[in-house]
Amino acid sequence: MDYHFSKLIQGIRPSAADRMLEQMNDPELLSLAGGNPSPETFPIDEIRQASSRLLETDPIRILQYSVTEGYAPLRKAAREYFVSRGQHFGPDDELIITSGSQQVPDLAAKCFLEYGDVVAVEDPSYYLTLDTFRSHGIRLAGVPMEEDGMDLDELEKVICSYHPKMLYTIPNFHNPTGITTSLEKRQKIYDICTRNHVLILEDNPYGDIYFGETALPLIKNFDRQGSVILAQSLSKIIAPGLRVSACIANKRIIQKLVLAKRCADVHTPTWGQYICEQILVNLDMDEHIRKLRHYYKEKCSVMLNGVEQNFPEDVKRIHPQGGMFMWVTLPERFSMPDIVEAALDQKVAVVPGNIFFVDQNAPCQSIRMNYSTPSAEDIEHAVSVIGTILRG
Repeated sequence: MDYHFSKLIQGIRPSAADRMLEQMNDPELLSLAGGNPSPETFPIDEIRQASSRLLETDPIRILQYSVTEGYAPLRKAAREYFVSRGQHFGPDDELIITSGSQQVPDLAAKCFLEYGDVVAVEDPSYYLTLDTFRSHGIRLAGVPMEEDGMDLDELEKVICSYHPKMLYTIPNFHNPTGITTSLEKRQKIYDICTRNHVLILEDNPYGDIYFGETALPLIKNFDRQGSVILAQSLSKIIAPGLRVSACIANKRIIQKLVLAKRCADVHTPTWGQYICEQILVNLDMDEHIRKLRHYYKEKCSVMLNGVEQNFPEDVKRIHPQGGMFMWVTLPERFSMPDIVEAALDQKVAVVPGNIFFVDQNAPCQSIRMNYSTPSAEDIEHAVSVIGTILRG
């Protein structure tokens, strides 16, 4: 049979990251290409106990359909948790539960964007979200990144030239670069967008994984006009397989997102919601987050030390202040794709940086390396292998 696929889905092609994920079953592969939280951070005992308790006391409830907005006790517990971490809720803000934070841009696109509309995005940015927008026929306008966040002059130019309806941003420990947007730029991004009637979709999957003493306030904390849609992940701090996240926005926006979600998946799986509620209520989350931050900070230090010891001095890297990724840029004398292939031949995987850009075919010298998943020993070995390749 001949299949006539839509033009939209034909525009979404497998990336180098997808191909590398297919190779993950190779037991000899040392992968710095993933973006998974470390299994060592999962509260497995607490999840096991909560599951047993719920199956013994209320099995039907956790195995039955739920409501689209999310399990009410989880919504309450999540709100209290986010407030405890310094998040501001406006008087008209509401929270719903989503199937991973990746669902939020999909729902937002359905509710606010028409075919051919423009979304401004950090360039580079998280490739799956870019593909989400592309799958809706949305045009992307890239805003170059600086060491402290997006170039605001370029943001102004993009808004003037393309009139985007929405800006997508990851201000905390940006994926893929690890950049943290400065406090000053967060305020200015909000001011620029609200002045030009541009909605802000703020993605905060890594916000709790900060390495300093305090975290910067979210752009949502400046929101007084209901113009920020915030995606918050619970998966990254509990367990990603639960696929439980939250979206916070003005109640008028939330009402429409609920309608879109109802058409997408009816509701986020009930069992995962109950487990997350039990974890948030019964686990000492402050201590859990403290341990998680320390663990990832140590992993990041191992990778930083390995890069400094093994890579040529003119290789540039961004020092992450949190999150899970390090962005490395090679000098022009190297061919980035050749280095990626040579590393893969040596059973070491990294992600070629071009997949994160609006124009994936443009020349790119950068790679993304993940330190959250591999062990410290594997990080040291993998970075040493790449260093040997670079030093030829």
